[in-house]
Amino acid sequence: MSPAEWALEHEKAYQRNVSVSNYGDRLFEFSLFDTRSRLIQGYNSVTVVRLDFHVAFEAIQQDGGTIVGDFPEAAVYGVDETGVVRAETDFGVDSSVTRETPDPIDEGNLVVCFET
Repeated sequence: MSPAEWALEHEKAYQRNVSVSNYGDRLFEFSLFDTRSRLIQGYNSVTVVRLDFHVAFEAIQQDGGTIVGDFPEAAVYGVDETGVVRAETDFGVDSSVTRETPDPIDEGNLVVCFET
């Protein structure tokens, strides 16, 4: 599995877990779509992948109404032979909120350690 494929699979699970954490068993629809990945150059031994995507969900509110969410997101992963780090960014797919791509090594959180 390539670093970009790994990052996308992890991000799908991460975003679903966020939605489940927020809505529990009231969540009845979830998807991650319009995904775009690109490799970021300028790192020596670390493969850096930026993912831009949309998260969509439907959940039942506590009052019985339905809440629908559809919003852009982005995440940046750094992958090498020792593990994977993930950093969030304030920029999603063609969003009006722009932030430079964060450095996942300096700003990210460790998500996986590989045995070496």
